[in-house]
Amino acid sequence: MNALAIITMLLGICASLSFLFQAIRIREMHDVKNIALPTYAILFVTSFFWLMYGIYLRDIPLIASYSVGVLSISSVIVLYEIYKK
Repeated sequence: MNALAIITMLLGICASLSFLFQAIRIREMHDVKNIALPTYAILFVTSFFWLMYGIYLRDIPLIASYSVGVLSISSVIVLYEIYKK
């Protein structure tokens, strides 16, 4: 794996982890009224298909970053369903 692949993988993982901050906020506040569920649904679907494409290509940077993305986005969606009123 070359340096560019490593850098893009690390940046992809960092970007994907950013969704966890939203999940933490939801868990702490028990409030999802300002969350746009369709946005997270679209992000989940697109990330899932990028993950499948990465698996198909056996591309470690794609697999790593989109695995984290799918899990992070899923946590927001699950918490949304738990705390919606």
